[in-house]
Amino acid sequence: MSKIKLMFSNAVYMFKVIWNFSKSLFFGKMLLAILNGVIAPLNAYILKILVEKITVFDWNSTLAVIGIIAAVNLTNGVLQAYINRKLGITGDLFRNHLMFEFNSKVVNMDYEILFEPDMIHMKELAFKTIREGRAIKYLDILFSCISYVISLASIIYLLSSFSWWVYLIMLGLSSIKIYTVIADKKHNYNISVDMAPINAETSYYMNMLADESYANDMRMFSISRWVISKYEKCITKAHKMLESLLSGIFKNTVVRNVLSVIETVFLYTFVASQMFFNNMTFADFTMATSALRTFSDSITNITGSLIDLGENSAYVKIYREFMKKKNTIAVPGRGRNIKELPDTRYIFELADVGFKYPGSEKMVLEGLNLQAEKGKFYVIVGKNGVGKTTLVRLLCRLYDPSSGIIRYMNNDLRDLEYKSYRDNIGVVFQDYKYYCLSIAENVAMNEYDGSEEVIKKISDALNAAGLSEKINSLPKGINTQLGKIFDKEGVLLSGGELQKLALARVLFKNSSVVILDEPSSALDALAEDELIRTFNTALKGKTVFYISHRLSVAKYADKVIFMEDSGIKGFDTHETLLESIKSYRILYESQAKHYK
Repeated sequence: MSKIKLMFSNAVYMFKVIWNFSKSLFFGKMLLAILNGVIAPLNAYILKILVEKITVFDWNSTLAVIGIIAAVNLTNGVLQAYINRKLGITGDLFRNHLMFEFNSKVVNMDYEILFEPDMIHMKELAFKTIREGRAIKYLDILFSCISYVISLASIIYLLSSFSWWVYLIMLGLSSIKIYTVIADKKHNYNISVDMAPINAETSYYMNMLADESYANDMRMFSISRWVISKYEKCITKAHKMLESLLSGIFKNTVVRNVLSVIETVFLYTFVASQMFFNNMTFADFTMATSALRTFSDSITNITGSLIDLGENSAYVKIYREFMKKKNTIAVPGRGRNIKELPDTRYIFELADVGFKYPGSEKMVLEGLNLQAEKGKFYVIVGKNGVGKTTLVRLLCRLYDPSSGIIRYMNNDLRDLEYKSYRDNIGVVFQDYKYYCLSIAENVAMNEYDGSEEVIKKISDALNAAGLSEKINSLPKGINTQLGKIFDKEGVLLSGGELQKLALARVLFKNSSVVILDEPSSALDALAEDELIRTFNTALKGKTVFYISHRLSVAKYADKVIFMEDSGIKGFDTHETLLESIKSYRILYESQAKHYK
């Protein structure tokens, strides 16, 4: 796609974005562009009329024209101030809207798309487009271009009697000035590229000096002077590069100033010659000098705006491409609702399931075959890196298998409506997050409405999770804020209490399938044992998958899923696996000896 075509395509896209967000914002910005475009040519024309009235000594008409000048500029100023006042809040909301749309896109994007290597890079650039205001700037430049084009067209109309060579000379002088601006921008870009690693290194050394985690080393090994010397070397390099940049900018600034003087001399010489040799009136002389200056400025501004559009165009293109990405899993309304499914013995069936992550050729899981019955407690164990968490992601349908089939209630997961399916899966992830909201909202999430029915359901969930005694001891009970960001009286729960809170969230959701991904990894043995007993009691009758690298939990399982070498090595009771699989027994005994 050519640069001009890309800029036009981006312009259409951004105009659609602002139009869909707020038509009043679009019309307001367009009206400002028109006002800014006509005011300079209009003033030049009115000035001509004023001079005509002055030169014929028509006092009353002169006062009338002065009144018109005052009225035009006052009206323009008030109107622009009013429009800016009306658009101020909407403009800020538009910036927030773009960031919100981007974040919404990210949070709802399929993992297999979001974590693809090329997509990770695209996401960072798209985020940069919004964070650095490049998308907003692109729109502002577009509206500015409209202003400059209106000004240019108006000036050409006012000076339509002038010969074409006058415009050609003015255009030539402007082109040379524009060339120096482009040279400055190119030089500035090259310097910024060369400066990037130096700036990164400088920031690293500055952070080392300020970071408390380095404080002991700084004092005990006396390395602060060494770090400072490295920092000073970076500063010296940066200083030389900046000197080169400023030197180049200085030379081009001088060239532009000389050209401006030449332009001014040509402009006044030309219009003066028109008065001497072509009977131009003094009024026309006044309008021509003002209009030609506006002509030159408009040419420069249009070209500068096109350069700025080109600089930001690639970012807007990447943002567009990112926002257009379509999910293949999280597609609302596509597939069967799980409420329509008939009851079956096996809730999950895995048939020769294999999986590899986007951008990788290495299979993380291969040849998984499994039949899981409803209402059973399964423990998934194995060494780190064998694919336990990956299996969980497949069961949650955060990814689809690369090969094979996962069936839920005898239906291929890919044939089910993703939201109705995920709503039936309760998950406590290893890196469980709490929110700086009330305990009630942390449990009920978006379902919290303050009603007695919901509050009772929250209380029942907290009680079943073994957390009601703790919550009831707090002055505000379930209305207590977690964390102290928004409330100084907020509470901080322990690791075990947070895991119970996560369980309460799952119980409130009342899902038939519960997945617990290493929920006790940060707990000691006693706290883990208490938590597992709580889980067992609270989750009776549900199908539970408990993922752990500790085999001590295996004794609670109806069956253990033992994973090894990217596959399922064993699927049976804990006692049977101890007897039948040597690697399972070795792994169990290597852990058990620490508790004997």
